[in-house]
Amino acid sequence: MYSVDFEKLRDDNLPFLLQKPVMQVFCAVLMSVIVRLHGEFTAFREAKDIRLAHNGQVNSLEAILNLTFDAALNRIYLVDAVIPEDNYIGCRTNLNQTYIASHTGLTPPDDFYIGNAPFRFSEYDFIVMVPHELLTQEVKIRKLVEEYKTAGKTFDIQEIL
Repeated sequence: MYSVDFEKLRDDNLPFLLQKPVMQVFCAVLMSVIVRLHGEFTAFREAKDIRLAHNGQVNSLEAILNLTFDAALNRIYLVDAVIPEDNYIGCRTNLNQTYIASHTGLTPPDDFYIGNAPFRFSEYDFIVMVPHELLTQEVKIRKLVEEYKTAGKTFDIQEIL
């Protein structure tokens, strides 16, 4: 839709009597600014098309990271659920605590209730795992993840071991 053949456009709009090589070169020089602007617009449009095709979902974020930084090997991945597999238990006197309290004398020692989980399990909501050789581009990766991630989510970039 946006493709233009500028040479054909120049030749079609130049009168027959003026279609000499010198005049064609002169018109090409005048059109060079338009050709450059068209190239910049095309690159901008392609970048925005890629941006609109991806969002903050895990598979989409992995896809855009691999497409941008590791297209050949696709080694970048996200660890989405940074939640330990511990069981949080408490007695009635400390339901909001994340540990088992010692016997307080108010309840029998075998009477436990499941308490509320802590507000945040870890420091980050997800982790971007990156190969060692791509850690030199950490600033660019961080900028791209910041652009695509869901608002309010925190993340860290770590090396794949």
